[in-house]
Amino acid sequence: MGHSVAGMTMHYNEHRNQNRDIQKIVTVASPSEFHEIMEHFQNILKFNGRVMRALDDYVLERFGFRIREFSTSEYAKTNTKKGLLFHDRLDKITPYHASVKVQANWKGSTLISTEGFGHSMHQDEVNDEIVDFLES
Repeated sequence: MGHSVAGMTMHYNEHRNQNRDIQKIVTVASPSEFHEIMEHFQNILKFNGRVMRALDDYVLERFGFRIREFSTSEYAKTNTKKGLLFHDRLDKITPYHASVKVQANWKGSTLISTEGFGHSMHQDEVNDEIVDFLES
């Protein structure tokens, strides 16, 4: 189970290193496109294009891909695990369309959309749905 960027990380890891012991994956308010998150941080932190290019170069050197090449929705195409995604339509941190796009490419997954829960999604009904999914 991963919230926000941790959900992206789980998809990337599953894409690169499929773990047969894992049967189900849950993501909560997770982005899809790394560049969207980085652009959001750029706007919040007010760093310029030179800093973004340096970050992009660092990501390439460290991980072997550019920021625009990292796409959870693309990685989801190879995911064979059962999945449950939660995302609030009004999420101000990560765009709702990200989970829609991931779910469309992830066979065996279900998207539960909410409205007014925000990004953190600590509501009991969300927790109950997660537990029900994992126990089923």
